[in-house]
Amino acid sequence: MSVYTNPPEWEAQGKKPPSSKRTEGWKPGDRVPASWLNWFWFSTVNSLQQIAQAFVNHRDASAPHDGHETKEGATAKVEAHSQKTTAVHGVEAGFFVAKTSRPDQRVGWQDIVDKPSEYPPVVHDHDDRYYTKAQSDGRYAPKQHSHGAGDLPQASLTQQGIVQLTNSRSSTSETLAVTAKALNDHRNSADHDDRYYTKAQSDGRYAPKQHSHGAGDLPQASLTQQGIVQLTNSRSSTSETLAVTAKALNDHRNSADHDDRYYTKSQVDNLVASGGIQWIVPGNTVLAESLSAEFSTTSETWKTLKRFVVSMPGRYRITGEFMHSLGGTSNTATIGIRIGQSVLFTQSTTSYYYQPFSFDMPSNVVLGIGDVIEVVGSGDGYASCVVRNVRVRGDVGSPPSWVVRET
Repeated sequence: MSVYTNPPEWEAQGKKPPSSKRTEGWKPGDRVPASWLNWFWFSTVNSLQQIAQAFVNHRDASAPHDGHETKEGATAKVEAHSQKTTAVHGVEAGFFVAKTSRPDQRVGWQDIVDKPSEYPPVVHDHDDRYYTKAQSDGRYAPKQHSHGAGDLPQASLTQQGIVQLTNSRSSTSETLAVTAKALNDHRNSADHDDRYYTKAQSDGRYAPKQHSHGAGDLPQASLTQQGIVQLTNSRSSTSETLAVTAKALNDHRNSADHDDRYYTKSQVDNLVASGGIQWIVPGNTVLAESLSAEFSTTSETWKTLKRFVVSMPGRYRITGEFMHSLGGTSNTATIGIRIGQSVLFTQSTTSYYYQPFSFDMPSNVVLGIGDVIEVVGSGDGYASCVVRNVRVRGDVGSPPSWVVRET
């Protein structure tokens, strides 16, 4: 086995850290003194050098290792063992391992000594644990033999046994068994009792599996029952028994013939233009503000920290400052702007100092009168999100080119 005999070198001994630091280890943000690092590298390199030298000394030792045999000693023991002929492999002292003239060393019949010349060597009798030939012949039947019906049990409802067959299809016997012929005769017969219909009776009573019905055979749909119904394309019918087609619904959707309960698009545009409604777009004019600091809790995913109600429709800009509440940690605070049930904007920081945020509502999000803007926050671990100096900003601008549109 090769041994790495050239470990790295490090001669600066450094200074051993105190026991408290060796127990608790390094903490995030610690600055490690150079003397402590020198001590660690010097101790590690010195240990590697000692281990490498111990391996070399062990490998190069001239004497056999404790508890091991040298190659030469093991070879000599095997050679001596192969020459032994007694007191080996369980052979008692004074006896020898048998070797014969056969090249495969297996003992032949002629090699066995003191064997009798004939078997049994003397006449003898067996004890009463054995039957004589005459006793066995009288006690047992020959291997090839037969039995009559009287020698076998009769089959019944309570036991297994032999049984007589019958072709009868009307017998009530509980000791006879019907033949295959009797079953086939029954299968081809027409003498079933009145629990069954004949084929002709079934054909006259039931309709084929594949059949059809006319409209008169089915119930008519109404307001009180299910049934078949006739379709119509009319959009002005007052029938309560006809159903409109998909075409009728699509024609109505694309029509302009709604009654006077509804304004048309042009009527809505004119009302908005003549009513003088102001439309807000993102700008720097402060419309509302809340400057106090508010904290989120660690038990809520999003906590409402600031809440503003809109009195003019449009889109707004929300600005402010936020941070997390625990200094010297890696915790994160997240600020969000929630409109309705959706958080549309988020920004995160790990700073313990206030960071600015600014959010312009996108063009596809428009608030109406009475809608609410919420500033929400959350923190991870034990940190809270802190918010202050929140302002809702906007300028009066032009309304979009549309008032109602399909989305």
